[in-house]
Amino acid sequence: MYVNDGAIFSCGVTHIHSTELVRKGFSEITGWLAQNGLKADPEKSEFISFAPNLSQNCIGGVVTDIRLSDTFGDYGVCCSDVIRYLGIFIHHKFQWKHHVTVMANRA
Repeated sequence: MYVNDGAIFSCGVTHIHSTELVRKGFSEITGWLAQNGLKADPEKSEFISFAPNLSQNCIGGVVTDIRLSDTFGDYGVCCSDVIRYLGIFIHHKFQWKHHVTVMANRA
């Protein structure tokens, strides 16, 4: 068994607050997985943070990585500029150039 294209989404008043909510959600999910004999694959974990076009000081600064832990250990996931989710390449500033380029090359 495996989960494909799972996601944890959170909203917070700052990047740090939102990241803490993601960490808590990840802990709850990996706890459930462990109880059922499953585990998350750190190699396939990605992290992205979105923010409105405001000064980074207004939203608590930038989060460059997130430290996650489960029953198998601790690891870090760096914040990405672009992630792929359900076949769509999502940029942290919601710019679609990368996605359009990939799709055009596939066509």
